[in-house]
Amino acid sequence: MNISNKEWVEFVFNDLPSGVAPVYAAFEDDPETLSEVVKGQCFRGRGIGEQWGGYGIVVYRDVAAEINTYVNVASFKVNPANGRLIDGKGRASYWGLHAVFIDDVFKKVYPPIPGDGEVGWLEPTLKIETSADNQQWWYVFEEPVLGYDLAKQFTDAWVGAVNNDARGPTRWGRLPVGANTKGCSKVNGRRPYQHQVVGGSMKKFDKEELISGFQLKLAPIVERRARMQEEPMTRLEEIDKKQGMLVAEWLRVRGMVKMEHDDSMEIVCPLGGHDNGPGTRFWLPSPDNNWRGGFKCQHLKCMRKGLGDLINWVKSDVRDFQSHKSLLTVDLSDVAAHNTSHAKK
Repeated sequence: MNISNKEWVEFVFNDLPSGVAPVYAAFEDDPETLSEVVKGQCFRGRGIGEQWGGYGIVVYRDVAAEINTYVNVASFKVNPANGRLIDGKGRASYWGLHAVFIDDVFKKVYPPIPGDGEVGWLEPTLKIETSADNQQWWYVFEEPVLGYDLAKQFTDAWVGAVNNDARGPTRWGRLPVGANTKGCSKVNGRRPYQHQVVGGSMKKFDKEELISGFQLKLAPIVERRARMQEEPMTRLEEIDKKQGMLVAEWLRVRGMVKMEHDDSMEIVCPLGGHDNGPGTRFWLPSPDNNWRGGFKCQHLKCMRKGLGDLINWVKSDVRDFQSHKSLLTVDLSDVAAHNTSHAKK
């Protein structure tokens, strides 16, 4: 069976609404030798430098068979002005889960033989051999599972029933045309192993068919999220929330907020002195982040910086702008207790 990357992507992600797109990544390096920082650059959907890949790119093309090629199992909301994801691959930009797959078939996991209480796996939509005797078995949905929470509920049940590495609602899978450049996968230790399509039914599955066929046990999520909202905040959570809202107010005062969303802000990065568009974001305190808020900048020099670095910048910046200090008054006893308690965890 021969299928191009373009044909496969259009098959998996057909009939997407306007403003929603799949995400790709491609790079030449051995994924197992990359640093965590560079790996993060690769798998945020942009590749390295000018190599193929991008947030929500809509022009599909096959690439040299010497390059690792990936597509994410999910689609994401994109900014129509520039085609970039609205919130990286985060919850706010997540649109739908279009497929799941079983990774490392015949290497780490093996299809069960029906009989004696064993239920065989359903024939997959597509089988891609990604290295010698090592396959990814893809199962494509007829209709995507919409929203991050429902998608995570399904993928948690998926790996619970079929224990493999293809976990999470934003998992990357290999495309039909491409190569595996991992050193352990190279042919004779030299040439990258070219992906091969080795079978598949090209059938799309109803979600309920996969739940039944793999005996998935989906954990409830509505009750869990409602319970999170109802639980009273602890003293430390109240302090975290207060500090996070004060950080948000200071970002507004300093004119660093580019766009506000219900749960977050797109900001100019105050740590690296660069404007990284939708790749720099401050998340407002909420039950999802234990009322602490969150910070992420995708710029290479900021990849290892987090919320603590942003809070330290705010405290330093406030001292430099005494005229605005009344807008950001933090109870020092609260902050001291807050920092001491977190240090003990």
